[in-house]
Amino acid sequence: MTISFEAVTFSASGTESITGVTTAQQRNFRRAEHDSKSGTGHERRDARALAKLLVMQTLSAFKVPPGASAAIADSASAIIVMALATLDGAVDDAEGLASEPPVRMPPNFDRWYLVWDGERHDFQNAVDAYFASDDAAPAAVILNLRRLAKTILERAGQPLWRVVKVKD
Repeated sequence: MTISFEAVTFSASGTESITGVTTAQQRNFRRAEHDSKSGTGHERRDARALAKLLVMQTLSAFKVPPGASAAIADSASAIIVMALATLDGAVDDAEGLASEPPVRMPPNFDRWYLVWDGERHDFQNAVDAYFASDDAAPAAVILNLRRLAKTILERAGQPLWRVVKVKD
């Protein structure tokens, strides 16, 4: 038997509950092409889209403009999804069929902190390592991407993937 992972998706109001991005702001992001969802009708967002919007919302609190935060969030959302896939409760697998998470992490991956210094962003494995470097800015915005993953799962209140049996 083969299995696959089906992404759980959320409506605009569900997305607002999870990310704090209002439905009006989601529409504005979509119109300005900062949101990966495009088209018409009722949009639904999966874990990656939720992660992107949560990073954009978090960076907006530090006055990062939407264009810049969207580019940063594209990269950060992939890392958040890797973290999400490993959290207890992220996958609905009642029958215990999945032997691997829905998203694979590269071996020895350890870049869990997003650092934005007002001009550029980077991913670091430790905050002190960033500030110890000679080219570090005197101040920076730092986001703990693993913690953002936990926030998404907690706010969602349900798994973000379902294990589905596929006919062979």
